[in-house]
Amino acid sequence: MYQKILVPTDLCELTHEILDVARKLAAPDAELCLMHVLDDQYFVPFDQPVRYLDDRENELGQQLDELARSYGSDKLTVTSEVTRGSAYRKVLTKIDAWKPDIVVMGSHGRKGVMRFLLGSVAERVVRESPVLTVIVKTGVKKKFALDKIALATDLESPDAPSMHEFNRLLTATAAEGHLVHAYDRSNWMDHWARAYGSGEEVEPPQGAEQIIDATERHRRAQLAKEAEMLRGDGHKIQAELIDDEPWDGVTKYCEKHAIDLLITGTHRYHGFDRLVLGSVAERILRLAKCPVLVVPHLVKE
Repeated sequence: MYQKILVPTDLCELTHEILDVARKLAAPDAELCLMHVLDDQYFVPFDQPVRYLDDRENELGQQLDELARSYGSDKLTVTSEVTRGSAYRKVLTKIDAWKPDIVVMGSHGRKGVMRFLLGSVAERVVRESPVLTVIVKTGVKKKFALDKIALATDLESPDAPSMHEFNRLLTATAAEGHLVHAYDRSNWMDHWARAYGSGEEVEPPQGAEQIIDATERHRRAQLAKEAEMLRGDGHKIQAELIDDEPWDGVTKYCEKHAIDLLITGTHRYHGFDRLVLGSVAERILRLAKCPVLVVPHLVKE
């Protein structure tokens, strides 16, 4: 599994669930670092700001030390640290310096105006992190297991980093694998353009209905090819093609089939493109009830 695990935490009620997920993903003799960022821009008394921050840092350090002792074992070394500054920037700095294999953190799932204005620390880390990131939300199973793992595949490449991670986790856990592809049939022009431009020898059909049918056949064939590749590696695989928006179809499937961990990739859109187009991975993060493992497009091997 994973040797170096970074767990940023705000010490909320979700902390134990996050640590349970992190511990389940840990390899034997792994190292886990608990991290809390004290935001020194807010809630600081004006009369004694330095003393307040020092006292608060000591208090938080004691809480983290207690958590580290309770979750540490002969097979898992748990350390802790408290730092000050912007939460997502400090987390990204720690990732760059410590180079963990994976980050496991929680999300409060803000919605609407508050999420748009403030953003989510988890989402910001997902956008910028060069390593794997697992996001855990309220509602995760109390006894987290890795019995069912799903991959939201875009069918673009069997060599995609997300497919590699899916295969690796299935091998490590012997979990039941679910390969899921969701697309909106009504958006037939875009889907056929992608299929026709894939480089494969595909005869262009005539008319909208023929294009919709041909697109579905093409996607079913691609999904079957990926499923057979995984079965050839010895995995038990269920494959499902869903007519729905990707984020809705995938998250509904995971809830229906009680998926323990969902894996999705990201193309790392930034700036105006990401704002206008949105990110399928980020929308999945907001809707999914199970933990989501986000694999950046260029992830270290």
